[in-house]
Amino acid sequence: MARDIVENPDLLDELQEVADGMQGNHITLATSEIFEKIYGLELAVCEQNMPMWKYDEWLESYGYGNVPELEEDPEIHRIYESDIPDIGRNGLSIIEEVGTKLTAEIEGCISCGACEKECPEDALKVEDGVITIRSDYCNGSACLRCERICPSKVFSYDKMLYIEGEDAVSL
Repeated sequence: MARDIVENPDLLDELQEVADGMQGNHITLATSEIFEKIYGLELAVCEQNMPMWKYDEWLESYGYGNVPELEEDPEIHRIYESDIPDIGRNGLSIIEEVGTKLTAEIEGCISCGACEKECPEDALKVEDGVITIRSDYCNGSACLRCERICPSKVFSYDKMLYIEGEDAVSL
């Protein structure tokens, strides 16, 4: 349908009239034979890595034509310099921390730093028996090397608390 609209922009007005005349707020495409065939092909390309030449063969066998060849050096007509305002480095805003920090003062911790050195994600810091973990680097569901390496066997990820302003809520 998108191809039809590109080839005939007036079709968009016709489709809008059809949409305006609908009483429901959704369309069930599962009953469309065309949708069923194309959706199956799209899944084969995306999920099973079907090559594009095979995709084209199937499209042709269904009588839908082929995917147009990619233009080697397309001419780009810019209407606006940028559709996203330039902010930050290279037009992007860099967010350094996206997770929550977890912390705990672990009784018996000798602040040896073994857990900190063992962490493959550099998510863990130890200062004076207080352990802080950045959850955007580690969520405690994978290696747990920090627990295994602890010489005092007192460190447990389950003892970590979310930092929420002044308060902390147990995991």
